[in-house]
Amino acid sequence: MSNNQFVIVSHTKELDSYKAAQFIVQETLPKIHEKNPKLAILFYSVHHDAQKIVKIISDAFNEIDIVGGTSPGYITNDTLEVDQPYVSLAVLIGDDFDVDTFYSTQIKNREFEAGLELGEHAKSSKKQQHGILFYDSVKQSVSEGAPSLNMATPLISGISQSGLGNMNLAGIGVLADPNLQKPASIVCEGNTIRNGASLSIFSGDVQLDTITLHGCSPESGYYTVTKAEGPVIIEIENKPAIEFIKEVLGEASTLEPKDYPLFLTLGVNHGDLFDDYNPNMYANRLCLAVDESVGALIMFEPDLIAGTKIQIMQRNLNFSYISIQINAMKEQLRDREIVFALYLDCIGRWSRFCGSEEEEGHFVQEAIGRDIPLFGVYSGVEISKVGNGLQALDWTGVLSLFSIPRKAI
Repeated sequence: MSNNQFVIVSHTKELDSYKAAQFIVQETLPKIHEKNPKLAILFYSVHHDAQKIVKIISDAFNEIDIVGGTSPGYITNDTLEVDQPYVSLAVLIGDDFDVDTFYSTQIKNREFEAGLELGEHAKSSKKQQHGILFYDSVKQSVSEGAPSLNMATPLISGISQSGLGNMNLAGIGVLADPNLQKPASIVCEGNTIRNGASLSIFSGDVQLDTITLHGCSPESGYYTVTKAEGPVIIEIENKPAIEFIKEVLGEASTLEPKDYPLFLTLGVNHGDLFDDYNPNMYANRLCLAVDESVGALIMFEPDLIAGTKIQIMQRNLNFSYISIQINAMKEQLRDREIVFALYLDCIGRWSRFCGSEEEEGHFVQEAIGRDIPLFGVYSGVEISKVGNGLQALDWTGVLSLFSIPRKAI
């Protein structure tokens, strides 16, 4: 267990759902007794009976809002587990800030409308400067038929249209397992639901500062998407997308189209196209699948429309950049007290997927240290502010550092 005056973090690898939930309750509840808990963030693996977990913890915590959902793995200061049974909980506590949480019980085939509704509800909060968004990214799992996703881009477009596009927000699309074999769920008002979303808005003394960690750099010049339908890129520079990518990679490349899913990464520069490379201005898009019959790339998001300028991105598996970026943010916040670190990490960055000999999450643990409680989960899609607006991200870790004025401790 990790804790300070702002957050209590508890986790267990117990396989039995009842025992796991009881362990979390028994370890956490005494720590928040006679304090002012504002929000609980709860995640669990697909091995568990999610409804049982959520009911036991919700009943114990009474009126505390609980958000979260399914994730294939979790990270704390001293633990990193993927594809193993777990339950992990963080409870945020304090008198000098407030959290308002809003839910959408149905985003399936109406992501934009759901985002707009969430944003309109959130505008009733005292301030809309900082937020956390969780949504179910698995519209249909492999076990239910052809896998399909709920899209983050229209969801955050709806939130932005409500007037909250400049909010400092971090979020993820939850998933149950890396290969979309099973459905996921979202915690919603004491229950678990499919195809839902939650938006928690922070006001008062707490501040969220986010860092996007992707370690990708452009490997090519700019090319233009010339034909696309939803998340399917059909043509780039007026050629079938797969054919064009093969030409750019060259004959020396050993990559075949079958290797593109979960590896090929395209970047969109949201800054000046001719400025020096700035990783904080890039939103990366990961290839989900290919349709070789028409030479198309199927992406995780539908925003690479005709006219979009893209670059092929190269991944950097030397994770030393992580500590550099985190330490730079710590220095920027030196006049505030960093009290909590929330890490929302793409499952594609897990070593088994990306082929790294090292686990990038360990570099995050090392950079955060032991004094700041760390709570992290793995995800399918990440969300953060890039440039002047909110963006869905792929192959990215979004680290949010929560801080308060030193006088508030």
